[in-house]
Amino acid sequence: MSTLTYPLRHVSIRVPWHDNGWNGTVCTQPRHNTACLKLVNIAESKVEADEEKVRGQSLKDMNPVDFPPCVKERSTFMAPFALDRLHEHPYVKSSPDTHAHFKPTRLHYHAYAAAGLPFRWMMKRVVFGDNQRGERGLVESFPLERVNQSFEDTPGLKFKSLWLQDHRNHRALLDCFWNHVQSDESLVFVYAKQVPLVEDTGRRVLIGAGRVLELGPLTEYDYDGSPEGKIRSLLWERMVIHSVRPGFEDGFLMPYQEALAKSDEGRAFDPAEVVAFAPEDRFSEFSYATEHVGHDAAIAALLACRAALLRSAELFDVATAKQEAWIDQQLGRLWTRRGPFPGLGAVLGATGVPMAHFVAQALADSVGDDGDPWTAWRAAVADPSRHLPADLARRLDGTIAKSWQRMQPQRRQVLELLSRIDLTAEQAEVLAVPETRVEQGLILDDAELLRNPYLVYETTRLTRLPVAIGTVDRGLFPTTFVRERHPLPEQSVVQTPVDARRLRALTIRELENATVRGDTLSPQAAVIASLRKRAPEHDEHHTPVTADLLAVAEDEHFAGEIRLVEMADGSRAYQLERLAKSGELIRNTIDKRAQSQPHQLKADWRHELDQQLGALPAEGEESDKEERARQEKAAALAELAVRRFCVLIGPAGTGKTTLLSVLCRDPSIQAEGILMLAPTGKARVRMEDVARRAGIQNLQALTLAQYLSRSKPQRYEGATGRYRLTGQPGEKGARTVIVDECSMLTEEMTAALLEALSGVHRLIFVGDPRQLPPIGAGRPFADVIARLQPQDIETCFPRVGPGYAELTVPRRQGAGEREDLQLAAWFGGGVLGPGEDQVFEILAGQRSSHTIQFVRWDTPDELEALLPISLAAALQFNPQQVEWQAFACSLGGQQSGDHVYFNRSRSGQRAEAWQLLSPVRQTPWGVDTLNRTIHVRYKAPQLEVARARVMPWKRRLPQPFGDDQIIYGDKVINVRNQSIGQQRIYPKPAERGYLANGEIGIAIGQIRTKSFKYEPKTLQVEFSTQPGISFEFYAPKGDDDDFSLELAYALTVHKAQGSEFDVVFLVLPSSPQVLTRELLYTALTRQKQKVIVLHQGSATDLQRLSAERYSATATRLTNLFGPPRPVEVGGSFLEDRLIHRTSRGEAVRSKSEVIIANLLHAKGIDYHYEHPLELGGVFKYPDFTIEDDDTGITYYWEHCGLLHDAAYRRRWEEKQQWYREQGILSLEEGGGPKGALIVTRDQRDGGIDSAGIAAVIAKIGGC
Repeated sequence: MSTLTYPLRHVSIRVPWHDNGWNGTVCTQPRHNTACLKLVNIAESKVEADEEKVRGQSLKDMNPVDFPPCVKERSTFMAPFALDRLHEHPYVKSSPDTHAHFKPTRLHYHAYAAAGLPFRWMMKRVVFGDNQRGERGLVESFPLERVNQSFEDTPGLKFKSLWLQDHRNHRALLDCFWNHVQSDESLVFVYAKQVPLVEDTGRRVLIGAGRVLELGPLTEYDYDGSPEGKIRSLLWERMVIHSVRPGFEDGFLMPYQEALAKSDEGRAFDPAEVVAFAPEDRFSEFSYATEHVGHDAAIAALLACRAALLRSAELFDVATAKQEAWIDQQLGRLWTRRGPFPGLGAVLGATGVPMAHFVAQALADSVGDDGDPWTAWRAAVADPSRHLPADLARRLDGTIAKSWQRMQPQRRQVLELLSRIDLTAEQAEVLAVPETRVEQGLILDDAELLRNPYLVYETTRLTRLPVAIGTVDRGLFPTTFVRERHPLPEQSVVQTPVDARRLRALTIRELENATVRGDTLSPQAAVIASLRKRAPEHDEHHTPVTADLLAVAEDEHFAGEIRLVEMADGSRAYQLERLAKSGELIRNTIDKRAQSQPHQLKADWRHELDQQLGALPAEGEESDKEERARQEKAAALAELAVRRFCVLIGPAGTGKTTLLSVLCRDPSIQAEGILMLAPTGKARVRMEDVARRAGIQNLQALTLAQYLSRSKPQRYEGATGRYRLTGQPGEKGARTVIVDECSMLTEEMTAALLEALSGVHRLIFVGDPRQLPPIGAGRPFADVIARLQPQDIETCFPRVGPGYAELTVPRRQGAGEREDLQLAAWFGGGVLGPGEDQVFEILAGQRSSHTIQFVRWDTPDELEALLPISLAAALQFNPQQVEWQAFACSLGGQQSGDHVYFNRSRSGQRAEAWQLLSPVRQTPWGVDTLNRTIHVRYKAPQLEVARARVMPWKRRLPQPFGDDQIIYGDKVINVRNQSIGQQRIYPKPAERGYLANGEIGIAIGQIRTKSFKYEPKTLQVEFSTQPGISFEFYAPKGDDDDFSLELAYALTVHKAQGSEFDVVFLVLPSSPQVLTRELLYTALTRQKQKVIVLHQGSATDLQRLSAERYSATATRLTNLFGPPRPVEVGGSFLEDRLIHRTSRGEAVRSKSEVIIANLLHAKGIDYHYEHPLELGGVFKYPDFTIEDDDTGITYYWEHCGLLHDAAYRRRWEEKQQWYREQGILSLEEGGGPKGALIVTRDQRDGGIDSAGIAAVIAKIGGC
């Protein structure tokens, strides 16, 4: 054999989001398209104001110099006309000594074409390999003899380039890449990194697919004069002319633009439901702008598109028949092309065979469609020169040949089995080599793999290299022809889609998907319904599963992976074994500690509090309130000090952190050591700072990830972000452990922590369960609280019981009423006084507040116009300064002449002076748009300086970093837990530093100054959590490089959890899709001084979101302390243990209200709960409204529970007076012209007079 055949590959091409269908026009709303900014080329060049002037215009009517930057990122791939664009070499201006002779070079863009740019193939490290990282280069896997590293010696180039420069290497690599792509045979998949239909998940979004019709030629740059003796280079782009046309006869686009319009901003349906994602286990094949796509990845991508198209047809009646027919046709072709052993090349490569994919292709060519390439391989091992092309035969050395000849039968069977699955090279290197499996933590031997091939999915699903079930399915369910010609080993055969082994894998996948929703288990009925509904679109093979079939899988295969559990009604449910073990550990630990004997610790906690807080205020309401606050704190301290486990809960501003500092100052507690933990870096630093100021010694503060990654054995894996149990005992350390922000803990995080602790005498969980539930499975903090909370807690003061302490008196920022916290309390799910709705008078404009302000907007353009006005007013911009200078000074900048400088030890601490918050990243009111708006308006002068193409010795600021275009003076957030080397930290520490996900800071360097005269290249950031210290960051190497900084002028509410800011600007859309009760509560408790709520539409609509049915925490299915009992409330299913539910089935705020509602219902009296009452432009929300149609009288029932609290009593008296002024008089007075007011009260002992309530009901007409 002498001919080398290139294996056929398909190709993926990345495009930016375009709101007008990539049809050769400028976007219709350029300012609102922030999804395209995910690509650096666009982010650094897009000028929204310029694009707005020509929005919607066709590029064929424009001068090419005026094209928007998205054109160079292939935004015109559906343009029905051709165009030309000049390409300028990126080094022409920065390196004139070596590249001045390069001229702008014209590239012709065909109609319906995209410029393929495989830039990964141009990276030196990728091409030649990286020994330090153990990465093999392309030169070892492809026929690239013409590529020569010596060609890259570039005299005169003043920097070390990551990219290949020489035209000979370019041509060899590009030829090799495109030789795999065949006209008419290869498919082209168009994808985007970000689209406005779905939040940024890191996954690739499929835009459409077609066939490759033709490849344009490679193009060398034009030169000024002869390039002889100088650097010569090729353009890396090559035109790919595709088959997709508007009629969708030969290819298609997904109907995303139509979905956005029809969804009505999420009111009609969630547009994310119609998004097709590229297969997760083929991430690299949909990265790096243009990449090869294998047959199985192509199949999976088309199946995802088909599923999304069918869902689109259901939701907004889009026609999909042509697209479905084309997809089915291509699936047939792909199944034929993939052959029986698509993973042969990857498996051979994993065993050391060089150029293994070409070997596999040669073997397949030699045996044809009917033959067995493994038979050919055995022959090739015996005589390479006879059975392989010469170029391949010479690479197959004797050791490799002998290893295969000596191989045991079972080992051969495993490799042949794996070759039926289209594995990537990286996946095969782990799965095909037993030693690597052990190294990667995969507990799997060859015999097990043969018995159950679905272990390929199960064992890799939580690793960095997961293999999807669909990928395994395609290996085990080939075509009938393949199945008959190439039968599986008997023990590996899967006869039907309901094989018990497959059902186990599918159930595991369903349970993993449930964890993403926050559930720790799933009812069997839900699993069955999901599996029956999911196929055939996703997995292709319909799974007609039933409970009877699952019973077989339960008996034979569930043990060790899936635990059988029950719902409260006795019905069967399933739970992942690792979550079941986590739950057991939490449950046993909490119960044992809660039931243990208390410590003996004598202390006068009230005295200690008075020492810390000083004298009480003068007489009056504030004195009474402070006295009550100290009473409950003293009682809480007494409980925390003696319990082996205790929760400390309370809303924002009640003084939890202050209380803990008093506890930790106790000499006996300090002497035994204190460990403070928190899930976020900010919360950790806050605790550490309070402890330091209180003079507490023998204390260590860490993030949870820090602590568990240091534990032996390690219980946190940084690469995957997983918290895990090890089965090993923990290490002894501090006797008192305090964990803050516990509402953010998942069950796995909590279990890993409990396992890691040993010898702890006092474990305290601190937090506010009203905040957002954790991102991940469970709600352990809420469940633990429900377990320990005394039955009569609502009517107790102080709210303290065994292992339970709750603070209720808000004292944030000292004395005075806090209307912002009053509003937040509406979304906290607790008991509210009848006078608490006075805060809604602020929404109606009836009165003002120092702590909360409402600003209405109706359109995104209005929001954009109002935002700078609100910022300037709330932050008190100095009118003597230019706007950008005042803005910079609001974040710690110091003005000197016309410049503003950001200095270490000052700027970082001001990073949290103010904060914009939004529920989402996407949409015109999302974080991405807000950050872009801020950046363009207030950082324009610095952006211009940073983007300037100047000589290195003239550069004043580093070039912008990443797709957010981060520059000097920007506010940023670190988005990844990471250890930082000492060389990147100033002042240089003795050991490595640590940055936690969520730490916020200011970029304070580099900048050329009189003392720093070098070219600024790096970004230096001082974080608010680590004042006086700067961390150095290097520029990302491309769009797919994992950069850990993002702009942070605006953050999602989730990202802000655990942080506090002086002033908060909260942007709230009217769309109900993104808002939950906990999200609003969390957002409204991030401010120390004031919150400005920029709301879309009427702000009074917010009140309805305080209803229980909008709770995200109560919707989760968990069984931490008992089987789940979900009940339907207002269209949502909520955990019965976490709500107060009436006999009529609605959720109310207190047990007293349950009693009243049940008595009303029992007497046949209809009522409305918290029905809005509008009189005089003011909204009030009576507990119960009863309309008597017969008498024409409307009764308004208010129940008072905390009249002993002076502020509560005052607000209630004000509301009573309002009722009177509106003509609503008490029932005892016979009512008034506008209705009758019924007032009931809790008794002094906290109980409720049921007989008295029954008497009232009888009086108003109850039988």
